[in-house]
Amino acid sequence: MLEWKGKRLMIVGGMNSLLVSISKRSRKTNKRGCKRLQTVMGFVLATVLTGLLSSVIIAAAAETMESPSSMAGVLVTMDGYLTYRLYENAAIHGNATEIGVTTTTKISLDSAKMKDNVDGSSSACYLSGELEGSVTFHQDGWYTLDCSFHNTSTGWVWIDGHVVCGDNHPYQPSIWDNPLKIQTIRKHTFPLRAHIMSNATTHCYKNDSKSSRLLEIPTLEVIWKREPLLSSTTSSNDGEVQKSSMGILRQQQQQLPTGTPTPSLPTDGTEFQDQHNRDSYQRIVPTDVSFHPQLPLPEQRREELQRRLKQGWGYWLRSNILSIVKLPEGLIVSFQFCIPKRKMSSSHSNNTERCLELAVPDMKDVVRVDLHAYDRSYSSYNISFDGKTIQMECSVTGSQQQELQFLISVSERQQQPKQPQTNGDDHGVWTLRVVPRYAWFRPGDYKTISGGLSFTSPGLGVMNFTMVEDTEEIRAISTSPRHVRWLRHSVIMSDDAFLTIHLLDGMMSPKLGFIAGFTDPTRMPKSIHELQVHMRTQRRLEETRIQTKFQGKALVAEAIQAAVMWTLIYNPIENGPFMPVSRSSSWDFGGNVKAANSDWTYVIFDWDNFFASLLAGLDNRDIAYSNLFQVVKSKTAAGFVPNWSTGGLKSQDRTEPPVGAKVLLELFKKYQDEWIVEALLDDLLDWNDWFMNERLLSPAGVIALGSYYDSSHSRDGAKLPENSNTMWAARMESGLDNSPMYDGELLYDERYHLMNISDVGMTSLVCQEAYSLATLADAVGRDPIIGQRLRERGDNLVRSILSHFWDDRDDRQIFSNRYQLRTNHTFVSQITPTSFYPFLFVNTTVWREQFHHPPRPEVMETVISSWLLNSSRFCIRSDTTSGDVFPSTETNTACYWGLPSVSADDPTFMSGSWNYWRGLVWGPMSQLVFWSLQGGSSSKVVTLARASLCNQMKDLMLSQWMSNRHICENYSPYKNATDCSGTNFYHWGALNGLIGMIEEGYW
Repeated sequence: MLEWKGKRLMIVGGMNSLLVSISKRSRKTNKRGCKRLQTVMGFVLATVLTGLLSSVIIAAAAETMESPSSMAGVLVTMDGYLTYRLYENAAIHGNATEIGVTTTTKISLDSAKMKDNVDGSSSACYLSGELEGSVTFHQDGWYTLDCSFHNTSTGWVWIDGHVVCGDNHPYQPSIWDNPLKIQTIRKHTFPLRAHIMSNATTHCYKNDSKSSRLLEIPTLEVIWKREPLLSSTTSSNDGEVQKSSMGILRQQQQQLPTGTPTPSLPTDGTEFQDQHNRDSYQRIVPTDVSFHPQLPLPEQRREELQRRLKQGWGYWLRSNILSIVKLPEGLIVSFQFCIPKRKMSSSHSNNTERCLELAVPDMKDVVRVDLHAYDRSYSSYNISFDGKTIQMECSVTGSQQQELQFLISVSERQQQPKQPQTNGDDHGVWTLRVVPRYAWFRPGDYKTISGGLSFTSPGLGVMNFTMVEDTEEIRAISTSPRHVRWLRHSVIMSDDAFLTIHLLDGMMSPKLGFIAGFTDPTRMPKSIHELQVHMRTQRRLEETRIQTKFQGKALVAEAIQAAVMWTLIYNPIENGPFMPVSRSSSWDFGGNVKAANSDWTYVIFDWDNFFASLLAGLDNRDIAYSNLFQVVKSKTAAGFVPNWSTGGLKSQDRTEPPVGAKVLLELFKKYQDEWIVEALLDDLLDWNDWFMNERLLSPAGVIALGSYYDSSHSRDGAKLPENSNTMWAARMESGLDNSPMYDGELLYDERYHLMNISDVGMTSLVCQEAYSLATLADAVGRDPIIGQRLRERGDNLVRSILSHFWDDRDDRQIFSNRYQLRTNHTFVSQITPTSFYPFLFVNTTVWREQFHHPPRPEVMETVISSWLLNSSRFCIRSDTTSGDVFPSTETNTACYWGLPSVSADDPTFMSGSWNYWRGLVWGPMSQLVFWSLQGGSSSKVVTLARASLCNQMKDLMLSQWMSNRHICENYSPYKNATDCSGTNFYHWGALNGLIGMIEEGYW
């Protein structure tokens, strides 16, 4: 044991083993209980010990401490180990107090190594810990991880993004990717992460009995077991395609730090001391698994990016924008507006109030969102309640975005003031409750203080949330303390009184101000007037930034930005912030995983979330990347990105339209970051391979939709979704749910788990992914044979598209789906925008070579004129500003906005009570048709059609953004439509505006 400038360096070694841990002794606390901050100069210790694995370099450096939890960092380079870090907060935040390496997947929040204080407490109280590194699998197999969580509030283990186990407090058990199917033909080395958190401190105090104290220590232990696979390859409908792709596209391993040997484990039986007992070593880690203490380099970049994002004040909760959340503490301040008893109608029972406690952007006539800056320096939305309009303005600034300014402005009130009753039955026209709590089982105490609230978060300090005093007459009182049960297995006792503000009946335009997180008094606003000035300034700065960057497209950019930021959330089971499709309760999926409460609810959809990254990528790289990681890493062990995922549960039987590689390619073209391509390329290669193995129809060489999950493992049955291997599930794989193209229950073959329909849209998207992957592989210097094989795959699919899907009949002349029944190979009658997707490949060599027979070379112009620009079909009106007139310029009011999800002349157009994908207008179809026109002919017809599509879709999106502040899940095609036809705030509706931004060069 060495001690140097307040640091402790512990080195324990055997012949072939070493444990290194570095910690910093805590200073005595002052009267406020805050630790003194200290800057410690770094040092480098190089030691070479005879008989050790290799020279070990330990570099420890402590940075200027910005919080009481900041500690020294350590870098250890060696093999056969994982890195562990222990923190004195429950959020795995800041610099770790203790860092070391261990040979086992076991971690405990044990402060026993730290010297006890006189009062019996330990110098450190660890409330969270993480294991991190890389795991290499040396054999194929089913890997079962039996995880034992003890006294944790939350905890998970991830391998390459798969949640393989959790402590079952936030979500139900048996929903993880466990056992995990590993096939090393794809790759061998994966990132491994494990987190445990505790919201109790009982293990931090010295008990009379050492054994009783140990029982309190939060711990995670993982026992590994491998079973052989029944089959080393997946089934395929086309053996040739499988043979040509396997072993080439999946052989690349994750990149490890330069100069490090292949991870290995000690095998000579030498005594090995680490953070845990040597006798548990063999049963915890099998000999066919080895560790490395560092994440692969691209994953390290990912970790840096996502940790930087998940901090500060924001609307991080999916379920309520009346709640403002501070990360990493997880503390929440919720605003609740209530009508008191006197104003209740007689239909309401006594002893109740009508309160608005929850709001999301989807709530029509209640919420109207507005500008939201990417850096959260300004955001605003309006609430309608009891005949009043309440503007909620928020500004987040300062180091780590910890300074909060919040301004609530109430308008449309009565002219004559009335004095409040004092008999306890009435406190004015309405009240504002300011309610404190913590999210995600995070620990902390909160109480009312003079004019506000005070939060104390273990290891993260004190945060005061206080009112800004002003001259308006506002009375603030606090309720009596309550006890709240937060955990299923424990009770946190705290003075959680909330602040109640009673506004006087008739008060003209009251304004309420709140601030938090200011450490510099000179920066702190002193009055409502100063808050108003600050809000006006921040809004003007953001509007100016957008106007300067996007000029005439500023309004569209503002709407796209709102679509991104009003759906951006955080959830601890995901590694970083991400964008679920909507905050609406219709999309919380909490019932699927039996979430403990609404804090934990969300859903990630495949192509929806890929397109969200495209939207964010217009103006914010970090958010685009963080979201992209979370959707790609939701993949199944079979190698595909699922239809949906939430809390570790996912649709194991089906995927959705693949657009991930295309989105990644567009982001790469814009930002030129090779590291994210390296991080995600293999996952997207696996997905493309999976399509060729599991969804390819032979001998046609085209894609069909399906649904099937073959676990081949007795413990894996829990992951089988309901209604799998059915026509309904296969329709969900299309992403087009109830599209009339798939009408008919007899069109599904349960034996082969596929629809008896070949799909032109899905085949085109799989082909687009192959070409995109080839470009990405070449860009990051992968083996040239990978790009070559992917282009061959794309070329083969283009040939199949041209020969199989072209309907050459005079009244059709378009690409179309086809039935694949024994006695019926006719074309499906319904035409949708998916019929335009083959034009993605007009400029490919194989397309030009194939056109010596139908479809003819001028087919693209023919299809566009006859279908896209036809006012009785897809209703894109000609752009006549330059004098060019297309064949049909009349307006169809039933198809006014254009590009309906089925041709307007089809009998199924807007038919039935649920016309979801039966005529409504969708952002993702706009994006894909735009790409199809963008990648095609440069003729005047195509160019003007593309511009017309962009203008019409932009006007459609802005019609709802300007009138209702809605970004619609889908839009009515009718001219007289007054609002969204689906969910009112769903991010991909903004794709209708994005295509014009790309067209005009703003990408």
